[in-house]
Amino acid sequence: MYNLTDEDVKNVKFINKQLNTNYRTIPYNLDLGQDLLELLKITTAEYLDILNYKINISNMEESFDCTLENYKTSLWVKQAKYNTTGNNAVDNIIRYLSLLSNNLYDYKEEIKADCKELWEKFLFDESNYYNRADLIKDINYYDNETIRIALNKTLNDYSIFYTGSSENAIKEFTNKLIEYLKD
Repeated sequence: MYNLTDEDVKNVKFINKQLNTNYRTIPYNLDLGQDLLELLKITTAEYLDILNYKINISNMEESFDCTLENYKTSLWVKQAKYNTTGNNAVDNIIRYLSLLSNNLYDYKEEIKADCKELWEKFLFDESNYYNRADLIKDINYYDNETIRIALNKTLNDYSIFYTGSSENAIKEFTNKLIEYLKD
């Protein structure tokens, strides 16, 4: 999850001083509702960012494949048949898009696991009863199993509207969660 080493703290403090920013340099205490909510928001936003990047790269891979098929059919056939087109530039594009796609998938899965852990703490820890009701209207009327199912569906839904904004990300995520709760 989000743990800062001494070196991390030193680096962030340096950046804060240089850029006149105020990035966090103290660990989150997940037993404090405000800390949990803050980390939940940024982790959800990061998950949606990475998910968006993964989708875009997958689309780019598919589009490049279609470009080869339509305009350089012989290269496309060689790639399918021999796993190389014989053109270094094209082979590198295919290889690096694939590498990037695979690494984004792995990183997305890491962030997704963190996100799920935080959402479960937020949704199922009774100390968050009022915070979760503030964030998700009527959430406390649903049983835990229904909430768990809706959370898993939300985490696996690639159609969550991407806003590029951390503030809006939590709203989009909770809107999708509510949608699944109502199903």
